[in-house]
Amino acid sequence: MKDLNAGPLSLAALATVASGLVQLEVGQLAVVQFGEEARLLHSFTEQFTEESGAAILSAFKFNQPRTHTAEALQKIVQILDESQGQVRGPALAMQLVFLISDGRFDRDNKILIKKIVRDMSEKNQLLVLIIIDKDGDSSILNTQEVTYVEGKIKVSSYLDNYPFMYYIILQDIDALPEILTDALRQWFELIQQSANQI
Repeated sequence: MKDLNAGPLSLAALATVASGLVQLEVGQLAVVQFGEEARLLHSFTEQFTEESGAAILSAFKFNQPRTHTAEALQKIVQILDESQGQVRGPALAMQLVFLISDGRFDRDNKILIKKIVRDMSEKNQLLVLIIIDKDGDSSILNTQEVTYVEGKIKVSSYLDNYPFMYYIILQDIDALPEILTDALRQWFELIQQSANQI
C-alpha cells in the first residue's frame, strides 16, 4: 500500500464503508488492521462512533514492509467464527467482509488464500476485496507475473488465476459509495435467496 501511495485512499474507503454500514444498520461491524500481522482494532461487540472511527483511522501507519494476506484471512475467519457463537437467537444467514488492500500478496500463498476464501464461502462468510489502485504502469491491471512452466518462461496477467472470487478495482474513490451500495444490494439478495432455501 505504501509503495503505491494508496494509504490515504484506503483510509477514505474504510471511512466510507464503515459509515455506510452503520447508517444502513446492517448489523455489527468489526475492523481488522493487517500487514505483517493482523490486529483487531474494533470488535463486533463495540459500538461504532465518530470517536472510535477516528481512533481506528489513526492506528493505520502503512509502515509494515510485508503483508501476510493468508494469516490476515485466518485471523478474520477466527473473529467471524467467534462472533457467530455470540449471536443469540437464529444463526446469522451470512457475514460480509470488505477487505481493503492494494490487491498484491505473497505469490507463495496463492493456493492457501484460495482455500481460505473457498472455506469462508462454504461457511456463508462472503469476502469482497476492494483493491485500491491507481491508473498507469503501476496499476494491478497492468501488472504481470512471471512463472516457469516445463522449463519455459510464461508471462501472464497478475489477475489470471486470482484467488479472490469477488473483487472490485477502485481507481476513483468518489465511486466508492455507489460501488458499496451495489455490493450491499447484492449481499442482501444473497441473504434473501439463502433464507428462501431454508
